[in-house]
Amino acid sequence: DGTLMSAADAQQYPIRTISSGPTNSMRGAAFLSGIANAVVIDIGGTSTDVGLLVDGMPKEAGVEQVFVAGVPTNFRMPEVFSIALGGG
Repeated sequence: DGTLMSAADAQQYPIRTISSGPTNSMRGAAFLSGIANAVVIDIGGTSTDVGLLVDGMPKEAGVEQVFVAGVPTNFRMPEVFSIALGGG
C-alpha cells in the first residue's frame, strides 16, 4: 500500500509485501520527482504497470476485496493496471 515496514516485519509477515514492486516504483517516482499527484508508468521486463499517485501515495484500489490470481484477499493494495508488455 506504499507504507514502510522493517526488515523484521517483512520476514515475519512476507504476505504483506504483495504488490510491493509497482507500489515502490510509484513511491520512488513521487520521491525522486517531487510530484505528489501523477500517473506513473513502470515498464519492467515482462509487464507494464500503470498507477496513480494521490498526495504522494499510490491510490488504493476502491473495492471491498482485491483479487490476486483469482483469490479474494483482505489486503490494502494500490490500484494498478498491468499490461503484459515489458521491456524485455
